[in-house]
Amino acid sequence: MSWKCPQCGLQNDEAVDVCAAMCGHVRQSRLVLIGKATGRELRFNVDSEVGRSGLLQIGGDEAKFASQPQFMVYRDVVEARWLLAHCRTATNPTCLNATPLEHDPQPLRDGDIISVGPKRLRLKVRFEKLG
Repeated sequence: MSWKCPQCGLQNDEAVDVCAAMCGHVRQSRLVLIGKATGRELRFNVDSEVGRSGLLQIGGDEAKFASQPQFMVYRDVVEARWLLAHCRTATNPTCLNATPLEHDPQPLRDGDIISVGPKRLRLKVRFEKLG
């Protein structure tokens, strides 16, 4: 499968997110968070603060452990990736694959697990390609 660059028209391999013609186009993706306990999904196309109110939709009873806001998800458009950052005002730590986030935002990968603390409100990361 391939995708056509909207900037220069080159057909690119599905596995790459930056046009091989070096025209500068970066193909973006949609971030999907899936509640491990419920199977429900939240989709993100834009930079977003995520907290208890949004997590109630996908986290079930464990959403009560999240603050408002708990973490931030945002795009690095140069690298064509999504990043995760802990909100410093959150009461409980935001963890990525059971490791608490420090000060620096961390890149997200397909299959990663975001949680509140190492074991609560587990959310699986998935990406959907756009365009």
